Amino acid sequence: MADKARLRHGLVAITALAGSLLTGAQLIFSLVHGENFCLNQGCQIVESYTGSSPIVTNALGLMFFVLVLLLSFPARKNSEARYGLWTLLLTGMGAEGIFIGFQLFVAKALCSYCLLVFFLVCLTILFFSKKTAIQAAAIFTAQIVVFSILNFQKTTSIVQYSLNNGTYAIKSCSRPVKELYLIFSTDCPHCRNVLNALEGCSRCELHFNPIKPINKDLFPDIKKAENYTTDVNILALKVLGIQSIPVLVVKNPNGLTFITGDKPIIRFIEQNCFGAEGPIEQLWEPSLLPEEDGVCTIDKACPE
Repeated sequence: MADKARLRHGLVAITALAGSLLTGAQLIFSLVHGENFCLNQGCQIVESYTGSSPIVTNALGLMFFVLVLLLSFPARKNSEARYGLWTLLLTGMGAEGIFIGFQLFVAKALCSYCLLVFFLVCLTILFFSKKTAIQAAAIFTAQIVVFSILNFQKTTSIVQYSLNNGTYAIKSCSRPVKELYLIFSTDCPHCRNVLNALEGCSRCELHFNPIKPINKDLFPDIKKAENYTTDVNILALKVLGIQSIPVLVVKNPNGLTFITGDKPIIRFIEQNCFGAEGPIEQLWEPSLLPEEDGVCTIDKACPE
């Protein structure tokens, strides 16, 4: 019996050590590069929703595994240490239930690094005791069920959070009646057609969201954002399944409309944003208009 207990706690120590090395390496990477190393785009999508830096998240993960490792040695003989380890492991599973539920039902994307951490937490709990594993499974299942019955507006969240972080500049009059996001590139001639059509005052608040950094001042009279990132604009397009620019994202009371192509975008802006009379009307019912001529693909050079 003592040999089995020694083996179990030894396995707990090994998995905790593996988790410490993983989160420690990720912490160093995030300190150097400002973001996590990940094998898929799910990490970037999930990170775009978080309010804290990846450095903080990785530091908390490292702290968890180090504490598990330290408690695994006295827990074999000390009941208080064993109770502390049991509490820590269930707390870890509670956190993982929130993370995984969020990825499944809110971000709609899975982070490969997060899944690896989740696997190590599960393995550590399983090695600790079967009873604890059953308790952890019940906690995790309850959280997933709760997430599944809640209603999350993923696309709206992307526009509200990610696209705001990707806004280079905002053009607005004193009383804007519509909020729009133009996703574009200065290398795209069709995007330039749209930009050239935006002279003068507008009844709409126009957010300019480039997919590449702006090297020269395109809007001399408009206040620029101190910090913005182009990555979230590309990620938003990929999450929405859009592979071309320019794209105009229109916020409506009942949802979103995505307009592609320079001519449809210019026509919408001319009919809805310029002029002082009449309310803005919703011109199209579908949330994503069919792609027309007048677009550039986001990953290929567009001919002039």
